[in-house]
Amino acid sequence: MVFAASMATALGVVALLAEYPMETADIAIQEAGVFDEDDHLEQKQALMDLADMNQEELAKEALMWLSVLQTYNDFSLSNEQLMLKYKNMSVACTILSTTADGPLRRKFWSEKALKYGRFSLGVMEGMMPEKDRGEWEEVKTRVLIAMAVNYYEDGQVDRDELVTHFEKISKSFLVRTGFCNNRVLRLLHEDEIIVLPNYFSEKST
Repeated sequence: MVFAASMATALGVVALLAEYPMETADIAIQEAGVFDEDDHLEQKQALMDLADMNQEELAKEALMWLSVLQTYNDFSLSNEQLMLKYKNMSVACTILSTTADGPLRRKFWSEKALKYGRFSLGVMEGMMPEKDRGEWEEVKTRVLIAMAVNYYEDGQVDRDELVTHFEKISKSFLVRTGFCNNRVLRLLHEDEIIVLPNYFSEKST
């Protein structure tokens, strides 16, 4: 119960922020479609506070949440909690990679993001036979983001892997949740690696 509560309040903020690391809080909340106007006001305010941070502050916040997540013993968690732990660790590392000040650090954190993202996906594929459809699509999408960050840092991911993984993701999910506005995914679209639904780049006009 303690783990679930902390994930819902604190780690959810980090997860949302990774979707729109350079956007305003209002846009992030509206496009993510997660917060109702009258609900979760405490988490909503926390997101707005984080969105006002500069990159250095954001990196410190992500590192703090990563440290918190690492304190949980994997063997004491349910399969769902285990998946959530590593999904959010991947998100935190994605933030650290995109805010790092040098190529070696960016590559290091991108590799961590990919490792944790693939682990979360593996847990869901191999240990959770009854999957929530929305959660399933989100995990695949966040893995794609981690793969893309690693690709742009000259990591182990190649272009074909990005294309293959993208084909596994529901395009209606990307539109419905606002992931089409994620800057990493938009960069893949601009480079003609993937084709985001309902998104037209300057190159295509």
